[in-house]
Amino acid sequence: MLPMAASMNSATVCAPTNPSGARAGWPLALLVASMGASRVDLLAGNGPLVLTPFLVLAPLILTHDVRAALRRTGGIPVPVGLAPLLRVLAALLAVLLVSVLGSVDPQVSVRRFALLLAHVSAACVLAVLVHVHPDRERLLARAGGMGVGLWVAFALLQVGTWFVAGPDAEWLGVVSLQLSTYAGVVPRLSGPSHDPNLGGVLLVFFSVLLWRYARPGGRALRWRRWLLPLLGVLLLFTLSRSALLAAVVVGVAWAVIREGAWSRRRWAGWVLGSLVAMVMGGLLLTVLWPTALDAAADALLLVWERFEFLEGSGGERLSLIGRGLEVATDGPQALLLGTGYGTAHLFLNDIFFENEYGNYHSLVVTLLAEAGVPALLLMLWLFRRALQAPRADRPLVVAILLFSVVQQPHTDPWIWFLLSLAWLAGASPARGPVRSARS
Repeated sequence: MLPMAASMNSATVCAPTNPSGARAGWPLALLVASMGASRVDLLAGNGPLVLTPFLVLAPLILTHDVRAALRRTGGIPVPVGLAPLLRVLAALLAVLLVSVLGSVDPQVSVRRFALLLAHVSAACVLAVLVHVHPDRERLLARAGGMGVGLWVAFALLQVGTWFVAGPDAEWLGVVSLQLSTYAGVVPRLSGPSHDPNLGGVLLVFFSVLLWRYARPGGRALRWRRWLLPLLGVLLLFTLSRSALLAAVVVGVAWAVIREGAWSRRRWAGWVLGSLVAMVMGGLLLTVLWPTALDAAADALLLVWERFEFLEGSGGERLSLIGRGLEVATDGPQALLLGTGYGTAHLFLNDIFFENEYGNYHSLVVTLLAEAGVPALLLMLWLFRRALQAPRADRPLVVAILLFSVVQQPHTDPWIWFLLSLAWLAGASPARGPVRSARS
């Protein structure tokens, strides 16, 4: 993933190397790990939106970290790429606000826009603080480890709920913890996210952070041979084509970049070992569980339905994207202004049965249909500039770009954090001097 490790721009050079920086990085790492935890609602479903831990922790941790940095150094280095990033983000938000003013349902659009504004603002400030942190590589590795741990913990809760047929939500005072999962023959894991597709790519995101910035000889790299297969199994149980696509893109890109560490022999060994383990496990399961073959057949039918492209779930996705394109091209006004940010569900009532979270399952199509061509062009410009990050940081950006064609992760803060980090990492130090924000 991103920023910053290999990018030693002028903002990085002037950042002080303070031993306390590593300790101060724990709150920021926790905040990064909390992104995407949409299963937790601190308003217990009684508010106008899902109040996630990130929305509560962000103002507290970011304010504390800014004050601590000002006391420690007297100023916060302003990265070279921050000004152009803010200009593009402001332009995108302005276009979305215009779509809100002309929305077919202003009440819904205002609420969705306010949430997006909070996510973008907090994620951008967080990216700046991480980028200028004196030990950002360790901070990001910690954030990745904490994020993976949180994902696994939620997955275990999901599996437990599925086996015991538990309630859809576990109420803890004023906090609701959604434990229900999409389930058929097997549960679709999604970690802390409410959606298996977003949950799957969130696992990819945290895993890349963990291994991209792990210290040589550290625990993460020593345990990689055991953790990678486990994370691969968890990712498979999301039954998400888009998340698997993101993981494959990241893996192939890293294999090309680091062909010495990822030799053909090692890849062949992993594939062969996995096949042998699957065959032996299947034979043992058949002996211990005589009806295992019937259960396996049901599971394969479910997997086939999930991964079938032109029919089944894949065909439904293409139908949703096609519906979005029809709405977006319904005249010049629709192309220019859209139907209003957050209003996709109003045009999909026949599919999602008045579910207010119904969407076109594509970031590209959603922005085009809801806010018009200007919003789509600005979003693509964000991705284009993010691809100027250091070469080792680009695989995740490319993977998320492809993921966004068939999913819409812009409702989560982690994608804005990712894009902001990539912009700051890819900024050229020759574009201007570094300034300091002083109290």
